[in-house]
Amino acid sequence: MKILVTFEIQTPYIEWYAAYTSYAPARAAAGIRDIYCGHDLDNTASIYCLFQADNLKTFETFFSDPDHVEAVKAAGHLLETTKAVALT
Repeated sequence: MKILVTFEIQTPYIEWYAAYTSYAPARAAAGIRDIYCGHDLDNTASIYCLFQADNLKTFETFFSDPDHVEAVKAAGHLLETTKAVALT
């Protein structure tokens, strides 16, 4: 299944993206594959990420882990702006 996640960041995109890519091995180990991640052409603080996972539970378990939550907050991810949509 694919999951589209959108959110806002409060740090420069290049800094946020460096933190995001540093977590790629952890996502892969959890069974989550990165398909795409980038920003709106007109707003580098507006982020779009597309992931693939075996199921929604795998995705939710990884992204609700307290250590991961703290890491994404430290990278500048504004958690209250996050929207995730499971796709076919």
